Amino acid sequence: MLPIGILLLLFGCIHVADAKCSSWEESNGVIMIEPEDIDFKGIDSKWSLKSLNGESYIEYDANNAWTGVYKISQVGKLCYPITIKSNGWWRFEFKNVNAHRTEHNDAFVKLEGFPWIGVKPGSDVRVSANRNLLGEKYQKAYRNRDPGTWDWGTFTVDHDKHLFYFQAQNAPLQTRICLAGRSTKFGVGKMLLYNIGKTSISQARGFLETCAGGSTAPEPAPAPAPAPAPAPAPAPEPAPAPAPSQPIVSTIMRRCASGTFNSASEVDLSSSTVTELTSFELPTNLGSYYGCRFFFDMELDGTHTFELESNDGTVLRNGGKTIVNNDGVHQCKEVSKVATVSEYGYVLTYFQNGGDSCLNLLVDDWQVVTSGAAPAPAPAPEPEPEPAPAPAPSQPIVSTITRRCSTGTFNSASEVDLVRDGAPGKWKEQNGVVMIEAERIDYPLYDSKWSLESMGGETYLEYDKDNSWTGVYKIDQVGKLCYPVTFSSTGLWKFEFKNVNGHKTEHNDAFVKMAGLPWWGVQEGKDPKVSANRLKLGTKYLKAYRNRNPGTWAWDTRTVDFDAHGLYFQIGSPISTEVCLAGRSTKFGVGKLLMYNVNKVPAWTARESAETLECGGTITYTPFEPAPAPENALWQGKGRIAQSYDGNYHDKDDWGAVPLMWAILDTAGVQNQVVHVDYNNHLGDTAPVWERNMTESTENGATYFGFTNTRIYNDQQQLSAAITSLKNECDKSTADDPLFIIAAGPMETVWRAIAESQSTKRKHIHVISHSKWNNEHYHTPNVHRRADIENLGINWHQIPDQNSGFYTSFADYGFLRNGDPKYVWVYDRIQASGKPDASDAGMAYWFVTGDEFGTLAKVRDFMGL
Repeated sequence: MLPIGILLLLFGCIHVADAKCSSWEESNGVIMIEPEDIDFKGIDSKWSLKSLNGESYIEYDANNAWTGVYKISQVGKLCYPITIKSNGWWRFEFKNVNAHRTEHNDAFVKLEGFPWIGVKPGSDVRVSANRNLLGEKYQKAYRNRDPGTWDWGTFTVDHDKHLFYFQAQNAPLQTRICLAGRSTKFGVGKMLLYNIGKTSISQARGFLETCAGGSTAPEPAPAPAPAPAPAPAPAPEPAPAPAPSQPIVSTIMRRCASGTFNSASEVDLSSSTVTELTSFELPTNLGSYYGCRFFFDMELDGTHTFELESNDGTVLRNGGKTIVNNDGVHQCKEVSKVATVSEYGYVLTYFQNGGDSCLNLLVDDWQVVTSGAAPAPAPAPEPEPEPAPAPAPSQPIVSTITRRCSTGTFNSASEVDLVRDGAPGKWKEQNGVVMIEAERIDYPLYDSKWSLESMGGETYLEYDKDNSWTGVYKIDQVGKLCYPVTFSSTGLWKFEFKNVNGHKTEHNDAFVKMAGLPWWGVQEGKDPKVSANRLKLGTKYLKAYRNRNPGTWAWDTRTVDFDAHGLYFQIGSPISTEVCLAGRSTKFGVGKLLMYNVNKVPAWTARESAETLECGGTITYTPFEPAPAPENALWQGKGRIAQSYDGNYHDKDDWGAVPLMWAILDTAGVQNQVVHVDYNNHLGDTAPVWERNMTESTENGATYFGFTNTRIYNDQQQLSAAITSLKNECDKSTADDPLFIIAAGPMETVWRAIAESQSTKRKHIHVISHSKWNNEHYHTPNVHRRADIENLGINWHQIPDQNSGFYTSFADYGFLRNGDPKYVWVYDRIQASGKPDASDAGMAYWFVTGDEFGTLAKVRDFMGL
């Protein structure tokens, strides 16, 4: 290898004093350059060193407000020696920041000795018809994004965006990549060249600088290449490498409605209908003012680059998380984001607020959405001559055979009934997949609320379809459908069910369990094969839900509220067990149950599998037998529940007690029985900051735990309404519908409501307390106490003070930090109070269990944590 001084002389580079790198070389298909590493000011004094978000970069002519551009003959050139070690097609990008969207947004770039090839986004450079020869000259490289932000957008050809490519042959070889200023205030932070046949765009962008010698590369570099020999005659063009896989998009469900919208969040589709599409089509009958949502899946996992261009606003979400936000009223503009995604659960919201429209979505440079056109098929390499046909086989070749069996007495083939062809039956793994048709067992025998329905030509089971109730059943209230399954391959498996729901956030779940195998939850977008990404969820029945628009089929299967996790389980050795399904929400339907080995088959292949039914075996019969409430519990499954708290003066403990009480009542499954809550009930003296903390604990807690039908009142602002609400509940009380009031603060509000109620109803009212302080607190206008309430003729329940079991240490509350966001939130609220005291929650625990000596360990076991 030539000494570095000779190399510098050869390449013509000067002013390299104080440089971190003086030359760069390929590492694993990538060359990454920090442009400030050379003496840029010695080459062109208009360059200056800047910093944005902790990242340094060089900016051209930073103090000049001129909006024009320099010609290439007017500027100095920063040239960086590079060594390319692999042949193939390469792409060039720079990480950049600009001062204005359509001014100060470009620079000149040149790769010495190589012609630039321009290719439109979404097209494959390896197909010759897609290439636009741009030549060896300095080429304008621009971006078109909002100012003041980092971006990898690097385009050329005005008004017809092309990406930069070049082809390397006869590697190893050495050349220089050169950068020159064009627009004032335009900054360059990194320059990237990568071989598209060896690495992906997202991987390449994550590389560290690849200095020659590997000083900052991700791994030691191989020995440097020898000095270049004279270039031989061009070799024939190599055969193209396999094209990068294009995301395959599922059937698309579109909802659109007319209206004037200024952001994606305003798009109101309540009056819309669902249209099933095979390509992304904008409506033609709604004029220029409308909004749409597209619901679809893509065969896509891991980290990818999304580029979303629209006029007007768009927001792309995956699994409930925003991937790209290009919202607002604006002309056609583009926003790019690198994100980790899963293969299902994409929602693209778009609105048009008059004028011209555009809508384009690229994933890793593949065109997925283009102003309503279908995604272009992946371009194929140049066709090879078709081989001569093989001789016709002498024996017919038979496809894979799917067998379905059922017991019964039949006199002709037409009588064979396979509607429930798994009764009796069992299912076994085939090629890493177990697929079950949910209706294949005698479901009415287990729980008569299941009914056989059909949609889109596909049969499925729907739970309690004629019930308009929006609540949910507890697991001990329903029968279980259990399907015998045999797994022959070991490893990590994923569970999904194909489902349809009656409403997006109601009627959207069921219970599932793998007998004897613990569930593992993995957040969407994370690799389930990495053990640190797994959350242990136990062997109990879990709520499995979807979050899609109603009336559509989806494989969407999640658990953990507000923090969607996929459902996984581990097979250590071949095993025969059962997968069990039970109803939870009315109107929720299940068509198929799917389990697949993630090491053997991808999701989209598994979902297309035929049913893996094996004749023989038996079906578990688990008829509906509701579990009785504990005999000594006050709560016996009938009646209504009300709660009254303070927390706004004297003591902050209710900031944490209210959230824990929500969690306990949620576990007990009484969301639809909690009819009234009031808080901040210390009347008179109050602390506004404390009031706001109680609002967080009470109202947000109700949302977290699904108490959506509960009427909630802040007594500092809605005292009259709170008293009226509680008084009305008192007046509804009967022997078969009693009212239970958990009194967790001064007694004034509770007394006023009961005092206004009908006296004949009071014998069916129960008031629960554990605190003598609350019972006897007298602080004008809090003038009524326990005795005054008892004198009204209600039933008073005084349980032991709960401080001994609940006022302990923050460490004892640590079981709440289990990764489930709603329980972590409970822990955070207890910490916010400044004391590990949620003793008022002991009343809720006693109410549903009858155990008046509650402890945090008992609560943890009760909640299954």
